[in-house]
Amino acid sequence: MASPELPAVVHKPADKCFTITLPEGTAVLEYEQQASGELDYYHTEVPESCRGKGLGGVLAKAALDYAVAEGKTVRLTCTYLQHYLTKHQTPEYMAAVKK
Repeated sequence: MASPELPAVVHKPADKCFTITLPEGTAVLEYEQQASGELDYYHTEVPESCRGKGLGGVLAKAALDYAVAEGKTVRLTCTYLQHYLTKHQTPEYMAAVKK
C-alpha cells in the first residue's frame, strides 16, 4: 500500500511565511527576517480539524531545510519549532539554529 504524499509547502518570501493550502484552511509557519539576515521562526498554526496529522512537522522541515540551503541562521521563538528540533537534531539544523 502506497503512503500518502506529503502536502506541498509554498514559501512566500514577500509574506514571510511557508504555507500548506488545505480544503479546511491554510497551515502556516510565519517568520521575520532581522536586519542581520537572521530568520526568526515565531509562529506555526494548523487548522484545528487538521491538527495531529503531522502538518506542523512538514512546515517545520520545509522552513529548516530552506534556512540550511540558503546558509541562514534561525532563531526558534515558536515553541512548536523548539519541540520539533528536539526530535530532529540533524547536524545541519543544529548548525543553523542560533543558540
